[in-house]
Amino acid sequence: MKQLVRGFSIGIFITTIIIGVIYFLDKPANGHAIDDLTEEEAIQFLKEKGYYTYTEDLETKLAESEEKLALLAIENSSNSNNVTGEEEPSTENEEITYSLVIEPGMTVHDISELLLTQQIISNEEDFLNFFTQEELTTLIQIGTFELTNQMSILEIAQIITRTEIEA
Repeated sequence: MKQLVRGFSIGIFITTIIIGVIYFLDKPANGHAIDDLTEEEAIQFLKEKGYYTYTEDLETKLAESEEKLALLAIENSSNSNNVTGEEEPSTENEEITYSLVIEPGMTVHDISELLLTQQIISNEEDFLNFFTQEELTTLIQIGTFELTNQMSILEIAQIITRTEIEA
């Protein structure tokens, strides 16, 4: 056993020496070490290889863009009301009916997206939170269900799970 351990340790020692010699003696192919590159040379090298380099702080740029977009949206909505001189009729009081078809494999996220796009629910996050907190995600039934935008999340949950849920 003593011979085996000595042989193993000599092998590790020799391997370490070989790797160390290669590490310190090996030069890059073009004669420049990576540390010798300036920032401009590094950017040029990356562009030559087909990469894109960002020179600005992207988080700041994104925040500025979102602010501009929000301001434009506000201006656009105020301009559309001012141009026509009248407000758009409210569709909140109109009843919208939708036949929800739940197929095998659909998740509560899929269902909430459908209901949101059909304007049956107004807040997808509230819908998802309700189903998660009440542990209803596994009780959703397959089938076709008639839903309206006047129903509460509780009523929708009772219909698509076919269970009585206490508020």
